[in-house]
Amino acid sequence: MAQTTPTWKTTYAIGIGSSYTLVAAVDASGNTYEAGSFDGTTSIGNVSLTSKGGMDGYLAKYRPDGSVAWVRQLGSSTRDLALDVTVDATGNAYVTGCFSGTIALGNSLLLTSNTSSLKGFVIRYSPQGEPEWVQQSIARAGNSVLNSGIGIDAMGHVYVTGYCDHAVTFGTSTVTYPDNGTFLARFSAVSGAVEFLKPAFAYDPLLATPLVAYYYNPQLAVAPSGEICVLNVFSQPAVLGATTLISRGDDDVLLAKYDAHGTFQWVQQFGGPATERMTKGGLDAAGNLYVVGSFQGAALFGNTTVASNGDDDGCLVKYSAQGAFQWVQPVGGSGADRLTSVSLDAGGNPYVSGDFKGVAQMGTATLTSAGSSDVLVAAYTPEGQVRWVQQAGGAGYDAGSCLGLSAQGDIHVLGRFMNNCAFGPLTLATTANRQETFLATLGTNVLAAQATRSTKISLYPNPATSQVHLSGLTTSSPVQLLDAVGQIVRTYTFSTEAALSLNGIAPGLYTLRATDAQGRTYTSRLLVQ
Repeated sequence: MAQTTPTWKTTYAIGIGSSYTLVAAVDASGNTYEAGSFDGTTSIGNVSLTSKGGMDGYLAKYRPDGSVAWVRQLGSSTRDLALDVTVDATGNAYVTGCFSGTIALGNSLLLTSNTSSLKGFVIRYSPQGEPEWVQQSIARAGNSVLNSGIGIDAMGHVYVTGYCDHAVTFGTSTVTYPDNGTFLARFSAVSGAVEFLKPAFAYDPLLATPLVAYYYNPQLAVAPSGEICVLNVFSQPAVLGATTLISRGDDDVLLAKYDAHGTFQWVQQFGGPATERMTKGGLDAAGNLYVVGSFQGAALFGNTTVASNGDDDGCLVKYSAQGAFQWVQPVGGSGADRLTSVSLDAGGNPYVSGDFKGVAQMGTATLTSAGSSDVLVAAYTPEGQVRWVQQAGGAGYDAGSCLGLSAQGDIHVLGRFMNNCAFGPLTLATTANRQETFLATLGTNVLAAQATRSTKISLYPNPATSQVHLSGLTTSSPVQLLDAVGQIVRTYTFSTEAALSLNGIAPGLYTLRATDAQGRTYTSRLLVQ
């Protein structure tokens, strides 16, 4: 295990929050954006919400100190859900989900509905919480559309995936299926304009056996370059062009990769006779895919069979950019254990969150929960070795739902806790047997760990628009452009006094990082306008 295990720096109880889903994204400044849904009443920090009918969605922004910056409720007299959120380099938030009533968003923006069917939506909010544009699907009466996954690349494209019943329309583009399917859409981050809508895969009801035709909310992983991976759980045969996948038992996990234009590249699956779950995925700058989830019994990953230690075991799985299985790292013991979120730093190191019950094994570390279930946070190398493990918990049910990395190198974790929950020397308390949401921070300089003894690069102009000049490096030095959260968005090979193109790079604050022949690292901040 790792050299240094980070410690809990801060922890906040931020209210009851979501009763349906709990997803979050972290921006470069360490603000956390939470999307969720609730029925009846809920509290988010010091803000109380009451649903307007059935289930309502919401988007909340928290400052690094845990205080609420703003909350936006998404509700009508019917059913409305916020299912995923992402954030760009300048702090604009993009939320997606589904609705079935008319919702006034503000700034004269509306979600409109003339049928009771669920429809998908995408909304962009400014850093101040102002709605700036909205896109919604058009569904035929009786047919539903459910947007469930969202991500953004470094070029300013927003990608959305979801499930639809027979057909889905965004703008003037329509995708149809014989029965049900999963779609992939791309929108302009600036205007919300539909850039493409394509089928991802379809479910074949004619091949399905009775009682196993279940559908799950697909998820999305997006690389800075715009490569996309759609992830889903399936029990019914899934059709991708000429390829049909059959689950090996109850539920298997499907992973399908596409390029930035939505062109299919490859598909993989993992699973066994029992039940497998996929929760989230992440793509690094090289296109490698990391997936977290859980499995039961003996599950096949590539050509490797792994058996769970008892109930559900968590797992972190890696595939190459070409779709080749690389490794799987199980997490678990005799109880129920899960991994629920994954985030990658600039060096391609994955960080995961989840929960475990009782005694669980993670690499060479043996973990013991304080009560029913404990929060789990861990870091791995790109080769699958455990770098460090951290936990938090008390006598009740405690779980880590999602995590993200800030530009300051902190790890922000969102999850659930019950009764008293200890985060190292810090303790949260809630009303007896009531579950609440926590926001906690682990202190470790994640980004700085990728480079040591950095020296400034000489560059001009700064700010830059279309290109930037560097000097003081040896010819053929590799140069990387990193975004505000440390993801590599472009790589170059330096030539003396050469200009590096910034075409296609979204405006924002970046870091240029170069390494010379002696292994010395050079960095400098660059503002792209």
